[in-house]
Amino acid sequence: MNKTHSDRTAPAPAEPTPGHNPRRQDLEKPAAASINLSPERITEGALTTTDLMVGILAQTEQTDQLRHWGINE
Repeated sequence: MNKTHSDRTAPAPAEPTPGHNPRRQDLEKPAAASINLSPERITEGALTTTDLMVGILAQTEQTDQLRHWGINE
């Protein structure tokens, strides 16, 4: 069986895409803003999220009870 030209030659190596270098983009990112981890700042955030967390947990508990009721009945 005769081999075609493409069967006998290796494929050409891939060439890099011009203008796209992911390593270079990482270097150009600005530095992150400093994080304030003072106890006052942490407790300030905790006071605002406590009510939200209570609501989410209550909703999750109600949903779980409804799911179990539907499966068992």
